[in-house]
Amino acid sequence: MYELVLRVFDICRLRKGPEAMPYSLTVLSQCLIAYIALSFAVAYITDGLSSAGLQAGLEILLLAGFTYAVLMLYRKPLRFRQTFSALLGADALVSLAAVPALASLSIGRASLPAFILLLMLTFWHWLITSHIFSRALDESFFFGMGIALLYSLGNYQLLSWLLSELTLV
Repeated sequence: MYELVLRVFDICRLRKGPEAMPYSLTVLSQCLIAYIALSFAVAYITDGLSSAGLQAGLEILLLAGFTYAVLMLYRKPLRFRQTFSALLGADALVSLAAVPALASLSIGRASLPAFILLLMLTFWHWLITSHIFSRALDESFFFGMGIALLYSLGNYQLLSWLLSELTLV
């Protein structure tokens, strides 16, 4: 497990790409569990218990669907397991770093350092996602930035729409 965390950390430092992740269902499962736990924690801090589980589940489906679609479009579907594992692991690591700042902001202690930290983590997460997609698709980093931006904007819009629709029912 420690070795897996080091690999994800190297990906987050942009030193390795998704190809560094083992092509293993066990690794994918471990990254998925970490992602679910931290995504649930972040959603719980920001939105409360009522929608945290739903939001975490929807985020996984959207990330898996988008990643698979992009890899299929570029005729690299065999890279899905490693790419998805890298995206899940990197998101979990960034979310872990964001939890203290999110918690301080959610209890009413709005502080400039917490806000700046979240802004920096958001930008870093975008760079990591760009790096992962560019390496998985064998494209330039700037192309990966576009794919990552497309995913981020689409994910935000879809989650907003789906959560508002599902909570009205």
